Amino acid sequence: MGHQRQPDPDGRAGRPAYGGEFDLEYLALLSNPAPASGETVTFSSPSASLELQNTTWPIPAGDDDAYVDVNIADVTSAVHTTLVATVDGVSASLPVTIEPGLASFTDVPATVTGGQSFTATVSLAGPVDTATTVSLQSTVGILSVPVTVTIPAGESSASFQATTVAVTSDTTVNIYAALGSTNLPSSTITVTP
Repeated sequence: MGHQRQPDPDGRAGRPAYGGEFDLEYLALLSNPAPASGETVTFSSPSASLELQNTTWPIPAGDDDAYVDVNIADVTSAVHTTLVATVDGVSASLPVTIEPGLASFTDVPATVTGGQSFTATVSLAGPVDTATTVSLQSTVGILSVPVTVTIPAGESSASFQATTVAVTSDTTVNIYAALGSTNLPSSTITVTP
């Protein structure tokens, strides 16, 4: 059997995983199609932070790909690990960086008068190794937030400005943060006349 190529994240090459992500799929490709008897790829990782949902994948004759689904444990600091794929005693590894995931919103007011602004903070479970962009979105158009906020390397949070518009009756709204495949809602904000 030919050498196996490095396991490659399906559409995630070069990007970190984040604490709390589930069902990330990584793909390993063989350099040659499996022989008539087929092959089995064995997956492993030296870190418990990379939780493998399957450790083997059978490859039928003529096929050349194998998949492993992983869940990412919650981490409070960056974890640098590898995902290893082995076929017929030949192994290849892919470096995987796991950065802390979304943890909380702070300074989000319970109520705010329409037309007023406030500063809130989104926090991760710990400091990140590299600058990390978090997407933000409001559930109702009466509250505007930036599309993204960047948490600098070595930090675990970033503040952002939120602005409301005048309303004629009490209206509730939340802010959602998105990082990787995870989302985090803020507490509910009531915008008052």
